[in-house]
Amino acid sequence: PANGSERPNWPSKSMWQTIKNLVITTFVAVFVWIFAESETLREQKMAARLTLVTPDNARYSFVTADNRRETGVDVWIQTNSSRVENVERRLRAPLEIMAGTIDIPVLPGANTIDLVEVLRDNPDMAELGVSIRRVEPPTLDIVIDELETREIAVRLPVEITNALGGSTVPVISPPTVKLTMPSRDIARLAPQDIVSIAMPTELLDKLPGGKTETLRGLALRPPFEIADRAKLRIEPQTVDVTLTKPMRGTELTLSQVPVYVRVEPDQLARWNIQIAPQDQFLTNVRVIGPEELVEQVRNRTLPITALVSLTVADLERGITAQTIEFPNIPEGLKVESPTKSVRISVTRR
Repeated sequence: PANGSERPNWPSKSMWQTIKNLVITTFVAVFVWIFAESETLREQKMAARLTLVTPDNARYSFVTADNRRETGVDVWIQTNSSRVENVERRLRAPLEIMAGTIDIPVLPGANTIDLVEVLRDNPDMAELGVSIRRVEPPTLDIVIDELETREIAVRLPVEITNALGGSTVPVISPPTVKLTMPSRDIARLAPQDIVSIAMPTELLDKLPGGKTETLRGLALRPPFEIADRAKLRIEPQTVDVTLTKPMRGTELTLSQVPVYVRVEPDQLARWNIQIAPQDQFLTNVRVIGPEELVEQVRNRTLPITALVSLTVADLERGITAQTIEFPNIPEGLKVESPTKSVRISVTRR
């Protein structure tokens, strides 16, 4: 250069090529290592849950020897490292093992199945591309049980029957149902066992007292729970119940009840009739009866009055006291007064 400065020492083309080749070689090596690592077979122990299932229309149940539909096992699998995460994700949910396959033939009674063979043929495990190396425990004792049907009575829960008391007999329609379950559960039924109606006491509380009601479509409960709940059938599934809820009695005390006189209309012009001032109102009168009627008395939609009835003969002889009565009292309602009669003054006009 004219100014005498030195020329920069740039890398030559051959050096650039060397660097480029080195980078490419390193990248390829890393890629090959990653690919090889992902394809490396690994053996790993994993926990799994097994659920015993049958086809929907099967006339048999499939449970463990200790009467369970689910059991836990440890599985040693061999698979590519890249697939381990998928396997772990799948095993978070139970694996279904189906009766009626080549590994689990439908042979009624107690049997033992090889879990290694069962899991090797399991569609979910096969889809994941894993090899089953070992299972602990290696076998599972199972029971395949045929279904049986028995006719059984339907009853209301004890708490509902007690609430109704003996004054009303509920009518259940139909009174019996068909109960289907595995034969060894049928064998547990005692003569007194019944299918119970799922009727909460809150439903009875909402019904009016003294009125006949029909409750339709009430669900049913089996006498006891069974392991293979899917094989439990109650036919029909609901019943209707017709019942009369008894009227609950309650009491109200009235501080004052007016007293009136009843005579023949044509006698009013002939006589002066007076009730003694201290007897013109009754005190501490008790009203006893169904809650609905007592409430009507309380809010005065059903007034309570006392009455003394005087005949012509009573007037002619100058009666001085007469027994009281309570007219127009609805059936089921009772009125009691500590005062049984009132004093009266009768004079001719």
